[in-house]
Amino acid sequence: MSLPVYDTIAAPHSPPQEKKDHVPIQEMACDIIQQAIDLIHTLQDEQYTQTSKVMFGGTIGKHIRHVSDHFSLLYKQCQPIPSDWVVDYDIRARNNPSETNRSTAIHYLEQLLSTIKEHDHIPLEQPLTLLATIDAANDNKYRFASSFGRELFYSYPPLCFDQGNMHRAEHFDSSRFWNGSFNIAGSTKQ
Repeated sequence: MSLPVYDTIAAPHSPPQEKKDHVPIQEMACDIIQQAIDLIHTLQDEQYTQTSKVMFGGTIGKHIRHVSDHFSLLYKQCQPIPSDWVVDYDIRARNNPSETNRSTAIHYLEQLLSTIKEHDHIPLEQPLTLLATIDAANDNKYRFASSFGRELFYSYPPLCFDQGNMHRAEHFDSSRFWNGSFNIAGSTKQ
């Protein structure tokens, strides 16, 4: 059985809309990354690397690296745009210096800002294939049809939502709201 394919820009069954430039989505991505840079500037080294009490042993540094890897992996193959563009978010690097060194993280995020701005010509509807492990009990990779716009949009909301959660978790006893494994992908636990 095949599933219906929906336009990843407009909601299914929405009236046709005038084609708009995709720069606002990229500008929002840049704004969110800039917010991460600004957040890192406000932290002390010990805050950046302090292990969270509620987020599966994570730190703000590990989380910044985790989310920024999503952007990096999305843009990894885009020059030139391949006809068989494949994105696999499960191959994120761990133990990267940006997890523990704020200056390295800021440099990494600034490079991402430049990459996003340099590639503002990529159409949001540009097709790509997403590879994903959907069951932590096995390593099978599944292929999903997607688009550049959908994946770009997917990459930045976790950064703003999760930064708030990480910050809140450091200041409040959030353990009553989350158990240790809620909303944690198998690839994150690797």
